[in-house]
Amino acid sequence: MQFDQAGSGLWTQSNRANATILRVIVGGNPAARLGVTFALAGGGKREFGTHLVRKDPNSLDLQIVDGGNADASGNLFFKFNKMNTVTVVTGRGLLDGQPFRVQFGAQSPMRVDQNSAGWGEWASADSESIPIDHAGYMEDLHSNAELIFFQSDGRVSTLSGHASPPQKNGALHITLADSANTTSAFDVQLGPKNQILSIEGQATIQDKSVRVHFTSALHPRPAKLEILDSSLAQLKRIRGTWTQGDASSHYTAYVDDAWIRRIDVNMSQGEYGSGLRHLYFAKDQLIFYAESATRRKPGVAGEHPMDAVRLELSFDSYANLTSSSKTVNGKPAPVEKFEITGAIQYAEGLRQAAEEAATEAAKPD
Repeated sequence: MQFDQAGSGLWTQSNRANATILRVIVGGNPAARLGVTFALAGGGKREFGTHLVRKDPNSLDLQIVDGGNADASGNLFFKFNKMNTVTVVTGRGLLDGQPFRVQFGAQSPMRVDQNSAGWGEWASADSESIPIDHAGYMEDLHSNAELIFFQSDGRVSTLSGHASPPQKNGALHITLADSANTTSAFDVQLGPKNQILSIEGQATIQDKSVRVHFTSALHPRPAKLEILDSSLAQLKRIRGTWTQGDASSHYTAYVDDAWIRRIDVNMSQGEYGSGLRHLYFAKDQLIFYAESATRRKPGVAGEHPMDAVRLELSFDSYANLTSSSKTVNGKPAPVEKFEITGAIQYAEGLRQAAEEAATEAAKPD
C-alpha cells in the first residue's frame, strides 16, 4: 500500500505551537507495518509506524505503534472518495507522552482550519454518550466544510458538507451530507480570528440519531488536563444526581482505582438558570473548574434577563487560585470572590457524593 496526498491541515500538540501539514505519505505492507509521514511547513515532519485495523472502499483505520525513534500510541483515520483518493485524515494519540491531534484535507488552501480544546458530547440515541474534548473545523475556498470531533474513547468522528456564507457575528450554518447515508445540520460559531467558539447540531447517521454539542475553552488547557482527557476511556464511569439547595446536578464521574479524576455536570436551578460544569481533581484536590451556563441575576424569578456566563478557574496542588477567566454574554468580566469560593464548595460537595456512589457501586452484590 502506498499513496502520497498533498493538501492542507493542522498538527496540534500539547506544549508546542501548532504546525501546518502540507502532505500525508503512507507506505508499507498492510500485513506488517505501514509507515505514515506528515510533512510540515518549514521542512519538519512527524513519522509513525502503524498497524492496519480496518479497511473498506471509503475508509482506512490505523493503530499507531511507534513514533519512529519516539514512543507513540493512538489512531489515525483516513476517508477516501469514489476515485480512491484521500479526502480527509484525522487522528489523535500520545507522542513522547504529550497528546496530539491531526486534521488534514486534500483541499488547499483552506479558508478556515481550526482546532479548539473544550467540552462537549457525542450523544447517540441507542448508546452511551461520549465526551468530546476537542473539535476541529475545516472549510476550503468553495465552502466545502468538515466538522471533526475528537472523542474520549480515542475515536475521531467527521462530518462533511457545505457551509452557508458567514453572518456578521461569525455564525455559520452547515448542511452536511455524505455517502454514508448521513444528513445533518449544524450551527458553528466562530470568533474574530475564525477560532471555534461553539458547535451545535444533530445528525442522522445510518438511520441513527446523534446529537452533538461543543463549547471551546476560554484559554488553552494545562497539559495535565489534556493527558487526563486522553485516558477517560480507561476510567470507570459513575452516574448520579446530587441536590444542593435549589440546584439539581446530574453528573458523570470518572474514577480510577483510588480517586475521582473528573466530573461532568448538567446542573439546573429552574428559572434561575442551567449549565454545564467540568471539574478536574488530583488526589481529591480541585485543580480546574469550568462552567458554561445561562444565569439570571439573584432576585425575583423572571425579573432579570438570562446572561450567558462562562467561567474557568485553575488551582495548584495547595488549593491556591493560579488563574481565572470569565465572560458574560461574550464580553470579559471580573471574577467575583463568591464565585471562587462557591466553585470550591460545590466541587467538594459533589466529589464527596460521587465518591460515596463509587464506593457503593464497588460493593459485591
